[in-house]
This record gives sequence, C-alpha cells and structure tokens, in this order.
Amino acid sequence: MLIAALCISTQSLTQSAYARTLSEAEIIQTIHVAKIFKTPNFRATFSDGTVIVNMYRNPSAPERDLKIDAVLVTKALRDRYPADVKAVSMNVYDQTNRTAVRQCTVPEQMIKRFASGGITQEDLLSFLTVTK
Repeated sequence: MLIAALCISTQSLTQSAYARTLSEAEIIQTIHVAKIFKTPNFRATFSDGTVIVNMYRNPSAPERDLKIDAVLVTKALRDRYPADVKAVSMNVYDQTNRTAVRQCTVPEQMIKRFASGGITQEDLLSFLTVTK
C-alpha cells in the first residue's frame, strides 16, 4: 500500500514539474515561425523538459554559429513554452560522416541570466561548449 501511494505521489510530482509534453510538430512549428534555419529539414524530440533538435549542417560551419543557433532556438521555445522547456540540446550531423555529431546544450539558467542582464552575449557564448 505504501509503495502504491509513493508511486502515485512520484507520478504527481513528475506531471507537475513538466505540465505538458511538447510534440515534435509543436517544436518544429515554433522554430519555423522564428525563422532561425533556412532548411525545414530537422527533427525534434522532447523529454523531461529538454528539447533535442537533430539536423544536418555544413561541417565547416564555425562553432560560434552553432552556439548562436542553439541560443536562438532556446529563446524561441522558452518564449512560447516557458514552463515546459528547461534546456535545448542541438545535435548537428555531417551528411558525409553520419557518426560525427557536434552538440551544444543551452541550460535554462544561462538563458535566464542573459535575459536578466546578468551576463553579456559574449559571456553566454563563451560559456556554451560544442562537444564532438
């Protein structure tokens, strides 16, 4: 009985922490409306407050561009779904080498600090890393 009550209680906490689950269509539509990418070819998933965007991109694009794209996507999604989106992770693949991926994750606290004027744009970009 105690275990059942604990499971129900844990489920309620999980549901209240993330009030809704965003669909891929909602995420993609929000990014399209923001006009961040020229290509409509990308995928997106949502899990536990994190949006993951997967796309192909020019492998010679500088890391700074990837960081800026990740910040713009995060801003667009947080503006539309502030209670739901806690972080955005961008995965960029090379079309010629599909095992190579570059990833940049933008956590909610960094966007909040930037929005409140706590850090500059350059500080935000220097904080973000692109992992391979």
